[in-house]
Amino acid sequence: MPTRIAVFSSPMKKKIIAGLILMLGFGGCATYQAPAPDAKGTASIRVEDPHLFPHRFGITKIDGADTTPGGILAVRLPPDHLSVAAGHHVFKVRYTMGTFIGWGQIEADISEGHSYTVLSKERGMKFIAWIVDDSTGNPIAGLAGSDWKSWLLGDLAK
Repeated sequence: MPTRIAVFSSPMKKKIIAGLILMLGFGGCATYQAPAPDAKGTASIRVEDPHLFPHRFGITKIDGADTTPGGILAVRLPPDHLSVAAGHHVFKVRYTMGTFIGWGQIEADISEGHSYTVLSKERGMKFIAWIVDDSTGNPIAGLAGSDWKSWLLGDLAK
């Protein structure tokens, strides 16, 4: 009769799995604390997500803090509108297409009282993102400008 060695009993496996889920979902992730929208020294940022399900785009972190509570196990979509303090910020953006996830980072200097929109375009497994100042319509950060159409559409842009 063969000898069976049980490394983990079934109840032990459940406890280990539960512990890992808790650590991944809640451990070590700070949640972004947005200033009040009407507070002095703030700006408004709107995320435009024109992609159809299962494609999604959003800001997932600002200066290293999660915009969606729940860490990497969050099932909620990132917010489509945020308030941020004026100054230099690092925005982590995520584009998802089913099980494909693409990440990017945009660094921008945000001015008090301004409104901004984060835009994105995708082609296959690639995406680009940029931030536009709503008052001027000009990009302030990210990959944008006259070259995005040729990057995104390739020969179709000609």
